[in-house]
Amino acid sequence: MTYERWQDIRESVKSKFKVSSEGQEPSEDGHGHVEFLEFTGPLGEIRLELAVRPRVKDVKTIYSKRMGSQSTVQYEYDESVHTFTLHAFRRSVGSDWEEVSAASFAGGLT
Repeated sequence: MTYERWQDIRESVKSKFKVSSEGQEPSEDGHGHVEFLEFTGPLGEIRLELAVRPRVKDVKTIYSKRMGSQSTVQYEYDESVHTFTLHAFRRSVGSDWEEVSAASFAGGLT
């Protein structure tokens, strides 16, 4: 997924369906942000999310060979390069969001 493709999907959704909410919120782990778009389509209420995160440059595992010791993982991020991941959710009967295949939405909207 590229950011230009996300822009195309957003514009396509806005032209075909009624958008109920859109915006941007910080990522749960503090790295990057999530852009979202909620709309009502033929399948019901849909939420598309684009997760924008910095690329992981290096992963370091810190451990000791002693018995009972713990290990930790440290990530080094490249703030100049970002990765983009598209997630699609559909509101279920119980008012919860269920994740569905994002590829089916991206292919069907253009």
